[in-house]
Amino acid sequence: MKVRRAHNKLQNHVYEYLCRKYGKDKVDMEKKVGLKYRKIIDIRLTQEGYVQYFEIKPYNSVKSCIREALGQIIEYGWFEPDNIRDLRLAIVGPAVPNKTELNYIIFLRNSLVFPIQYLSFKRENLIVYNEI
Repeated sequence: MKVRRAHNKLQNHVYEYLCRKYGKDKVDMEKKVGLKYRKIIDIRLTQEGYVQYFEIKPYNSVKSCIREALGQIIEYGWFEPDNIRDLRLAIVGPAVPNKTELNYIIFLRNSLVFPIQYLSFKRENLIVYNEI
C-alpha cells in the first residue's frame, strides 16, 4: 500500500510537470494502448513526430526502478501499433543514478531496439540521464 501511494504521488507530479511543459492536450495518464494487447501506460506524451511512454517506479534505487520497469516498457514497445514510427520509452524514479548505474543505463540504450531513458524527478524537475 505504501509503494502504491508513493507511485501515485510521483505519477501525479510527473503528469503535472509534463502538462505544464507540453500542454494538457499532449499528456495522458493511465492510457490504454495497443491493439490486441491492451496495456495501461502510466503516462503518455504525444508530440509532433514521436510518442513517449513513461513508466513510473517509486523506489529509492535506480537499479530497482529499472528492474521493475524494464519488462513492462519493452512489452509496450513491442506490442505498440505500427502507426507510431518514433516511440520513446522512459523509466521515471526519484533516485539519481551513480556512475555504475549510469553505465548500465547507457548499456541498455545501446543494446535494445527501443530508445530507453532513465529520468529522475526531483523538486518539480525531470532530469534525463543518458550519458556520463
